Amino acid sequence: SPNSTGELVVEECLKKYNVSFDPLSNFVYNSTQVGVFASLSDPEGNDFGSLWAPTLYSAVETWGKESIICNGDDAGANVIGGIMVSNEADESNTETAALAIAAYLKGITYFQMYREKSKAYLNEFYVEQGFPPLSPEALDIEFSRPLYNLDEQLQMLAKDEGGTSTLGSWFQETVDFMFEAGIIPSRLNAGDYIDDKYMKWIAANETLAKWTMTMEESAPVSPGIPPPAPSPVSSEPEVVPTLVVSEPEASTPAPPTTEAPSSGNKVFLVAPIGFAVAVLNYMFM
Repeated sequence: SPNSTGELVVEECLKKYNVSFDPLSNFVYNSTQVGVFASLSDPEGNDFGSLWAPTLYSAVETWGKESIICNGDDAGANVIGGIMVSNEADESNTETAALAIAAYLKGITYFQMYREKSKAYLNEFYVEQGFPPLSPEALDIEFSRPLYNLDEQLQMLAKDEGGTSTLGSWFQETVDFMFEAGIIPSRLNAGDYIDDKYMKWIAANETLAKWTMTMEESAPVSPGIPPPAPSPVSSEPEVVPTLVVSEPEASTPAPPTTEAPSSGNKVFLVAPIGFAVAVLNYMFM
């Protein structure tokens, strides 16, 4: 899509190979994923196009993994997924937001520890959504992106002496691109909206932090420490949140896989002549 993170990755990958970006002659620029795939399949169509899951996997099935020669990691283009918390939730329900993020981190730990099971759950989810089963090659691509647990998230959020974190610098690259493309009216400062207080709050609770980092059969959690920001006083009786985790049944898809088809996990430039570019989606909160 024009002026999207897909275009950002396209430009960076083409730049890596000293290929000019010309949407009028060699690139499927303004189209749906189905339209891009159809054009790439047409001998008279365009040479290059940007694809992501699940259309990407149709390309892999048609032209093979050898059609992929570059990804965003190769080109230094970082497109990052994130969790947003509204101002209202941040001010009034911070504890619930932090526990939700902890549950998300638990899913990441599951993916890291049980790759093959996770692949099976993802494949089952795709079939349930009406897509054909993913090939082993497609699943390998889907799981080639890095996933970061609590400790790794904190490392990426840590600021250097200049006050910039790795995550902040990656987000800033996207913000700068969007500003220069005219998508946003002003150049935002990524550091103004990236907040590490939730991760730090989870890490400060030894029981909760351990729960996100392990796959024990059962681990009840009571935070027992103040939330990262004060919540308004309520006359309602206090309810202490409890998280309990157990190994899912083999037939139950893992919750994190539900965002796979539309998450932009990968963005590929694909051509039947064997040219492709991808962006790695880094999972951050």
